[in-house]
Amino acid sequence: MELFEMCPVCQRVCDVQTRRMGTFLSVEQLCPHCQFSRLWNSQPIVRSTPAGNLQLSTSVYVNGESFFKLEKVLKAINLQLFEYDTFLRHAKMFIEPAIVSNFKTSQEMMLRRLSEEDKIIPGGDLWADSPGHSERSGSHTTMDLKINNVVDIPLFKSDEVGGSCQMEKEGLERGLALLQEHGCLDDLMALIFDENFVDPAPFKEEILKVTITEDLCAQDERPVKEEVIESFVTQVKTEAF
Repeated sequence: MELFEMCPVCQRVCDVQTRRMGTFLSVEQLCPHCQFSRLWNSQPIVRSTPAGNLQLSTSVYVNGESFFKLEKVLKAINLQLFEYDTFLRHAKMFIEPAIVSNFKTSQEMMLRRLSEEDKIIPGGDLWADSPGHSERSGSHTTMDLKINNVVDIPLFKSDEVGGSCQMEKEGLERGLALLQEHGCLDDLMALIFDENFVDPAPFKEEILKVTITEDLCAQDERPVKEEVIESFVTQVKTEAF
């Protein structure tokens, strides 16, 4: 704060007031002698929100980091940080709408490109909140396997689709419906029956020709269970005495 203590005009002591808002610092300097004044901000302000605070919230949010871990680190080196409620407000008002808008723009461009191609290779899988058959919510990722780009990520709950066993099917239907709606799949039935379900007869004949050798343990004599138990008990008694 030494830079603001002296007036640059009359070289006298000035009145200095500071204001903090998270990582934002504002310094107001006023000279009572010559009435010189100036205001200095440590970072730009975007619609009453310090840009540095918003950038820090964005970096934490998009990288999946923990706000509380960051808070501990900054506290250890004596740096100011905004409250957790401010972080949640940044996420709700700025970060999440920006992510959704950017994804929708990229999705429209990708679907437009896929609709111009002769053949695409769609793929997808379900991610659920718990393993097994007890998941309550999940998201199904639909991808273009040629370039490994995500086309859509629909979210749904198990009670919306008739149970957890129907979640995988529901995600597949939604993904294919989106592709078909934008003209990416000219013939959905051809995709399912002609391109995915290949005639397995030639492969079955080749597999049956493969000889399966016996396990290595089958080449040795199998001991009698009672004899093994008796020998073990005898050994224990001998060691005891």
